[in-house]
Amino acid sequence: MTERYQRLLELTRTQRTLIDAGDWSGAVSLGAEWQELVDGLPDRAPDAVRPLLEEAASIAWSNTAAIEALAAEVSRELAHLGRGRRALASYASA
Repeated sequence: MTERYQRLLELTRTQRTLIDAGDWSGAVSLGAEWQELVDGLPDRAPDAVRPLLEEAASIAWSNTAAIEALAAEVSRELAHLGRGRRALASYASA
């Protein structure tokens, strides 16, 4: 049973590596396997795997923060592009 928790930690670490490398599609592609693995875990984990879960949780929260930061950055860039388009349109009509 410990193998599944170790695999969860491996997937979470790999996702972090992919995020750090800017490989967002690779990071997303791990999501299905990660979710399937999580869904198959018992409601209560054995005490022996607590360190694995704590590390995986810490990395997963860091991954979430990185994804949220990227989403905010993309949102700002899209807003900036929208303002630029409006400005160009007003110049074009003048």
